[in-house]
Amino acid sequence: MRALRRLSPRETDVAALLEEAVRVVESRAREKGLDIRRDFDGVGGAVLDPDQMKQALLNLLKNAVEATERGTITVTASGGQRVEIVVSDTGYGIPPENLSRIFDLYFTTRPEGTGLGLSQVHRIVAEHGGQVHVESEVGKGTRFTMALPRS
Repeated sequence: MRALRRLSPRETDVAALLEEAVRVVESRAREKGLDIRRDFDGVGGAVLDPDQMKQALLNLLKNAVEATERGTITVTASGGQRVEIVVSDTGYGIPPENLSRIFDLYFTTRPEGTGLGLSQVHRIVAEHGGQVHVESEVGKGTRFTMALPRS
């Protein structure tokens, strides 16, 4: 596990950050026949640590690609005083009995999983003064929402 580092917040173009993260996983998604939809133009900027926030986004996007056999991954962002970033998929979904544990350190349901990704997402968002919420239905997909302050 990587050592925790302090936030280095600065004014960040949220749409550019989202596009950068999507591009990292896009080829793997295409290999699986998945479509990635984007709707984050005009979201504006926010004061955040772009490296850590990119890591959180990558964790969510990689999980979405792994959990989705066919269909769509959607990345949206909007906001006023807060920035709301949503990563949703049409994948397997998370069973209700696991939903309350997904942010726990080392909790995983995948044999090759480490259980670090979602706990890292939770920590990064919390350190930014935000919250992360999840909605999921088995067989229909999962939706993660990160609500972050602008500054």
